[in-house]
Amino acid sequence: VAEAHYYLGECNYATERYLEAAGEFQRVVREFPASRLVPASYLKMGRAYAQLEERGLAEKAFRTLIEKHPTSEEAKQAQAALQELGG
Repeated sequence: VAEAHYYLGECNYATERYLEAAGEFQRVVREFPASRLVPASYLKMGRAYAQLEERGLAEKAFRTLIEKHPTSEEAKQAQAALQELGG
């Protein structure tokens, strides 16, 4: 089920439905905290919020990812995304 929500988020992101995408990624994080897709969900959530120009929410998603999954590849990408945001 976590994968279904993640890929729904991916589809929404790809079609520029960023708010819906962020919601699906949030659902993965909230309802399936043990899923292997949680780090990717935080990353994509942050990117979706950045597209919506919701800088504070984007930064929060990136920082949470770095805090909770510091050794993941997604954490490295989140660090780079934070630098792009100026944070």
